[in-house]
Amino acid sequence: MTEYYISFEQSVKLKELGFAEKVNHTYLKKIRIEPEVSVGDLKEIHSKDPKNYNDNRKGAEKGLIFYSAPRLDQAQAWLREVRGIHILLNPYSFSPDRYDGDNYFWSFELFQAPSGGWLRANGGGFDTYEQALSAGIDKSLEIMGRR
Repeated sequence: MTEYYISFEQSVKLKELGFAEKVNHTYLKKIRIEPEVSVGDLKEIHSKDPKNYNDNRKGAEKGLIFYSAPRLDQAQAWLREVRGIHILLNPYSFSPDRYDGDNYFWSFELFQAPSGGWLRANGGGFDTYEQALSAGIDKSLEIMGRR
């Protein structure tokens, strides 16, 4: 089974919003301040031992900035359980009597709990479930960033 992780941009936003779960995957940037500010290439690291990479003080002392990178389903669960945003994913068929092959696409809708209101955010036309979920996470993070 393939594991799908959030993007670097999504991990930065999750860190800003307080994501503190233990994960196996992280993005890493090396920053040097002297003699002049420079930023190294983005690296991805996978570990067998889950940890909260967003709280890596030892790395910060060395100019390393870590961003926890959960799987898409972990980010979706955090948004639901901690922030109350449900990402609903739906397949839509081009052919009402069949959901096979290339006869359907995926869409997402956002629902806010406990208020029970729709967030008036949706998107569709995605080829895969994972693409729709990632787009739903993007939209959720965008909405949360405005609050």
